[in-house]
Amino acid sequence: MDRSQIEAHKRELEHTRGVLGQNHPRVAELLSMIGLYHQHMEHNLEAALTHFEQALAVLYTQPEGICEVEIAVALTDIGNVYRSMNVNDEAVAKYRQALAIFEEKGTSANHPSIGAIHRGLDLLKALPSRKTESHHDGSET
Repeated sequence: MDRSQIEAHKRELEHTRGVLGQNHPRVAELLSMIGLYHQHMEHNLEAALTHFEQALAVLYTQPEGICEVEIAVALTDIGNVYRSMNVNDEAVAKYRQALAIFEEKGTSANHPSIGAIHRGLDLLKALPSRKTESHHDGSET
């Protein structure tokens, strides 16, 4: 995805918000795509986190049972950003929330986000213990 594509997504986001409302699932999808661009193309973790959290907030407004897998994917994306920011306790918490949802929904172990969670957790386990920006309770991550 290049800069022109992300600008097109931003225009579509504004249009979609105007036509379908702030809490439409397409808004969450566009916010996530913009977040992924910021994370992977610009390495702007703060912007990525903001967009992922906004997407998650939209998904939480949906009727129960409708967007659970999408919520788990958003939590995984947020966990990945926290891991990249070295806020490891938060990363682990988001990964665990996502895994719980995937397990509850009976999602295949082959789902790409489940693989990403396990890779993220493995990377965190390989790190030497160190204080993170979030509250540290002394437990191993």
